[in-house]
Amino acid sequence: MTAASPPRLHYLDGLRASLMVLGIPYHSALAFSGLPWLVGADAPSPLLIAFAEFLHIWRMPTFFIVAGFFALMVVRRRGPRRWYAGRLQRLGIPLLFGIAVLSPIQWAIIAASRGAGGRSIWDFMVAQWSHPGSYWTMHLWFLVVLLLYSGVLALLFVPPIRRHVARATATITGRLAGWRFGLLAYLAASSAIVVLGLAVWTAGGIAGLLSNLVSRNLVIYAPAFLTGLVLAFRPAYLERFMRLGRTPLLVLGLVTAAYFIGMALAGASDAPAALVTQAVLWPVAGLVWAALAFKVATRVFRERSRIVDWLVDSSLVVYLVHQPLVLGFALLFIGAGVPSLVGFVLTVILTALVAGIVYELVNCVSVLRFLMTGSAAPGTGLLSGAGPISSRVRPGP
Repeated sequence: MTAASPPRLHYLDGLRASLMVLGIPYHSALAFSGLPWLVGADAPSPLLIAFAEFLHIWRMPTFFIVAGFFALMVVRRRGPRRWYAGRLQRLGIPLLFGIAVLSPIQWAIIAASRGAGGRSIWDFMVAQWSHPGSYWTMHLWFLVVLLLYSGVLALLFVPPIRRHVARATATITGRLAGWRFGLLAYLAASSAIVVLGLAVWTAGGIAGLLSNLVSRNLVIYAPAFLTGLVLAFRPAYLERFMRLGRTPLLVLGLVTAAYFIGMALAGASDAPAALVTQAVLWPVAGLVWAALAFKVATRVFRERSRIVDWLVDSSLVVYLVHQPLVLGFALLFIGAGVPSLVGFVLTVILTALVAGIVYELVNCVSVLRFLMTGSAAPGTGLLSGAGPISSRVRPGP
């Protein structure tokens, strides 16, 4: 993959940070929606179900597109070995911190909310430690996926593989770009990757082989990460992506969103036929809404400011701590009989406030900064007085 790297686009920093912070209303909505989750209200809330599903459609696909874009841009500049070593530090250290510290906190809250199945909270936590799986990574599953994607990309940049990959990429993308129906072909190929990938994942029992430490999201979001790589491959591709018509995007986006929300409200999302249909539509809906999100980001984050720098620098710490906070506040409000919508709003506000304060405290202690961001360098602080940093390579989710 050759082609000159485009200049850093700061609106993408702001977009990626916003996508991470949106984890707060997303997980808060799940907690009060009545859907089966880590903790939950008894009565279903159709409004919160629809809201959570809408965010789910586009938030993570957009995030992985941005992650893929930055990945290719930076690996070109730094080289595969140095770049992946940095990824291991910036992604791996926060992941290990989350597994060791933040996941057990969540286990305790979950056990308290469920009564631990007749066991003590401690017994429930010991049982989770004894069986590696999704409860180890919790909401940090995306760090595992990013490490795997990054590892594959680093291997593709090792000479002489890089030369062959660059030639093949240029040929394929060039033909698609010059074909009238190239975008439709790309969407179809993305859907095929997800459908076939999930079939292999299920039939091969891959989740079990990996002790559920790696989820099927590795397959689901592969087209999004690949799209980010393609957009960074040549600046012209990003320009064409940004020029996609807003009206057709919005129409297609609303149609796909209506389907997913309807399935969620009907409780039919797990039916076999629905799973196949969703596997086909996931990449389409994600890429369409991602294109709309890119357009919005160019307006919202057009210029850098101290607030935007703070949002970018705080986003990883805020994301790390937000889910334990959401679980704690949800358990409190549900137990107190607070109505779902009121509990949702209070949980979002309090979680955002406390997570922001935690970031400010972490930003003042170099050891905590290193454990939670993989870097001891201070970020922008509203209270600590630290200034904006000149360059960022954030893992983002």
